[in-house]
Amino acid sequence: NFLLQAGLRYNQFVLDATFDTSFYPFPFTTANLDDGALTGSLGFVYRPTEEWVISANAATAFRSPNVDDVGKVFDSEPGSVVIPNPSLEAEYAYNADLGITKVFGDVVKIDLTGYYTLLQNALVRRGYTLNGLDSIEYDGTLSQVQAIQNAAVAHVYGVQAGVKVKLPSGFGFSSQFNYQKGEEELDDGTTSPSRHAAPSFGVSRLTYTANKLNLQLYAMYSGEKK
Repeated sequence: NFLLQAGLRYNQFVLDATFDTSFYPFPFTTANLDDGALTGSLGFVYRPTEEWVISANAATAFRSPNVDDVGKVFDSEPGSVVIPNPSLEAEYAYNADLGITKVFGDVVKIDLTGYYTLLQNALVRRGYTLNGLDSIEYDGTLSQVQAIQNAAVAHVYGVQAGVKVKLPSGFGFSSQFNYQKGEEELDDGTTSPSRHAAPSFGVSRLTYTANKLNLQLYAMYSGEKK
């Protein structure tokens, strides 16, 4: 009735970029990343009866800055320009979740999971300077200089709930909903909403199955991302 799983992994990542300063007067000509990350996970699933399932997981993870993060110039919106940042470091995540599932006969299944993630060195877009200037002329428009940077710390937490119901005559209904929040610490010690957390979202489905026919009527929905 008890299943335990553990894993360990080592990753090495290398990035070597050379910049052409003839088009943009960058104060740097190269960007180099050469680092490693040890990640692991530990989780279990416990089935005390046929109707109950309890699961928990703890894990670490990382994301290395990619070529776009370190070296791409792009205009994300009018009046803003994102420039390369050659001093980026990998972001690390520490995750934990706890889930419970209950089955009522052979008709209804309900599950609920809570989770929490701590991000260190989270990669976020913030105001930046180029040659001491916080705004430059870009594509004929005075644009605020921004860059992907390592935030001090970020938190993402939320819950996921689901229900699945078997209805008569081949019909069925299922619905899943996710609610999460995130906040990141700014350089001045204050916090702001984090781009790492999606808005609330979910999906509901009405299904019909008969012989080789499968029909679905479903709706997908999402909250606002300010």
